[in-house]
Amino acid sequence: MSVKELQALTRKFADAFDQRDLQPILDMLSEDVEVFDHVPYRFDGKALFAKYLNEVIAGLASARVACTATRWVS
Repeated sequence: MSVKELQALTRKFADAFDQRDLQPILDMLSEDVEVFDHVPYRFDGKALFAKYLNEVIAGLASARVACTATRWVS
């Protein structure tokens, strides 16, 4: 994956997060995704992870939280 492709994905993720639009984020994942959160949760598959993200986004609905895309320098 090129730097430009990685930057485009990062921007897409940040924009979707800022708009509280879960679908573009889920579209980046394969159906058999495995996610381990910082708390003792494990999500096997996109459906379970999507449910969790929906709950997180619902909790952020009234919060002023933004995702800022970062720039990697090597």
